[in-house]
Amino acid sequence: MAHLSGYGGKITVNSGSAFVGVGVQEWTIDSVKATGEAYAKNDTWKTKFATVTRWSATATVLVADDIVTTTLTTGTAIDLDFVYSDATYDGHFDGAGYIEGVSVADPKDGPVVATVRIKGNGTLTHAQDAA
Repeated sequence: MAHLSGYGGKITVNSGSAFVGVGVQEWTIDSVKATGEAYAKNDTWKTKFATVTRWSATATVLVADDIVTTTLTTGTAIDLDFVYSDATYDGHFDGAGYIEGVSVADPKDGPVVATVRIKGNGTLTHAQDAA
């Protein structure tokens, strides 16, 4: 399993004919490759092989107006672009998915934020450039 994390990016939601972009404060991606195994009679070792890959993500976004109740709702199809930067590389992860759940927090001394849980739908692509 790969566990990736970073800061910045956007989630884009297709709400009718308009796209609504939401700024991402921080994010994590978990990518898992399922494995199977095979062996035959009289084999002394099992053979493992990779099968399908799945991914999920979590993003923390600042809440503006009523965006959580009108746009970031469970079951909504989204596109995401999570960016990262370090001393060596700048890059981003792009993919499509569905919102699995949203939790809203209203801290006493900070802005209102929402944590969005995403289930990936298809390929998660990665692009990287030298910093």
